[in-house]
Amino acid sequence: MARPKKELTPQMLQQIEEMKSQGASITHICKALNISRSTYYVNFRENHAEAVKTAEKKGEEAHLKDLNEAIKVEIEKK
Repeated sequence: MARPKKELTPQMLQQIEEMKSQGASITHICKALNISRSTYYVNFRENHAEAVKTAEKKGEEAHLKDLNEAIKVEIEKK
């Protein structure tokens, strides 16, 4: 008999979006929420694709902002 399907709660969905917007990997997210990668893909990615794209874009923008700040600091040191 197969295991029961794990459903993601609204709180878990919010946590996933927050972690993705901070640039967290899928592996990190799955470990943090104690879910499998297939649960992530089936329940979140397929049903909330637009939220994933938005969160990933925010994460990329935050990463670029951090890089720009680091470059400014290095330039100012010189």
